[in-house]
Formats: sequence, structure tokens, C-alpha cells
Amino acid sequence: LPYAESTGTLDQKAYAYTNLGRCYSGLQQYDKAMPYFEKALPIQMQRTDTARIVSILNEIANIHFLRKNDSKA
Repeated sequence: LPYAESTGTLDQKAYAYTNLGRCYSGLQQYDKAMPYFEKALPIQMQRTDTARIVSILNEIANIHFLRKNDSKA
């Protein structure tokens, strides 16, 4: 992550944030996962990468669902 943040490459930043979010989500540490998805989402929206936007939104919705936060899912 430090490398991705220092290079300034949006794609690398979004990729790193998304992967960290998925790792924390896989460990059921949803409070740590959510900020990474929230950082990755605007980057992908700026890049207009529809497939990755949908993937991140799905990850966020899944966390809300697992937290029994159905109204946000």
C-alpha cells in the first residue's frame, strides 16, 4: 500500500485498497474492510471502470448484509 500511494497511479491505489478490503472482509473484520472499499470506490468511479465499480459495491453490500444492516445492503 505505501508503494501504491506514493506512485500516484490511480489503478494501483484502487487495486491495493480493494485487495486489503477483501482480506479484512475474509477475516470477518468488516470495520477494517469498509474504509478500504470506500477509498477504492471513488477512484474506480473516476476511472469509469464499471466492472470494478460493481464489484466494490457488491463487497460493500455484502458487508452490510453480514452485519444484518439490510436497509443499507
